[in-house]
Amino acid sequence: MDMLKTTFAFFLLTCSSGFASTFTYNVAVNTGSLVNTTGTLYFQFNPGDITSDVATATVSNFQVPGGSLTGAPLVSPGVTFGGGAITIPNTGANNDALQAIAFGTSLAFRVTLADTFTGTAATGSVFNFGVFQDDGVTPLLTNQIDGYSVIIDLDTANGATAQSTTAAATVVSAIPEPSTMLLLAAGCASFAALRFRRLER
Repeated sequence: MDMLKTTFAFFLLTCSSGFASTFTYNVAVNTGSLVNTTGTLYFQFNPGDITSDVATATVSNFQVPGGSLTGAPLVSPGVTFGGGAITIPNTGANNDALQAIAFGTSLAFRVTLADTFTGTAATGSVFNFGVFQDDGVTPLLTNQIDGYSVIIDLDTANGATAQSTTAAATVVSAIPEPSTMLLLAAGCASFAALRFRRLER
């Protein structure tokens, strides 16, 4: 009986509004054309113009074959760096971090977006990533005016959409989407209920 109650409580918590969702993506960038040069990696995580859910973007698992990250990142207020990870909240109007890099043949990192979904937000939040020259202004690898190579949108329906603006960059989801996890939780709850009924007989 306790097992059934625990599973059911977890299911209700997952289904209720005001729960946290996590979206994780692996980003890979071909920097073969930039080998033996230096530049800047730019990470930004901003809320929409109106009310957005509280969220954070954590950038970690940096890999730079044949190159290296040089020094600690330059971060805006509220952004933290520790343990090799950059954590960017969406609490301000402009939340960003710049990381100097000596380019190798490629670079890769993981970005995890944690969203406290309430179902009442008017706008979502957006994570942007770009590769720039040393000045941090002149874009590399993309023709986009803003210089962003990867864009990940958190919407108001508890979802996320990722895109790259250059053939040099790929971004893929690393874990199941929250809707898949919700179905799994429902399946577990149903299984527990069936098992409990069998034990009662």
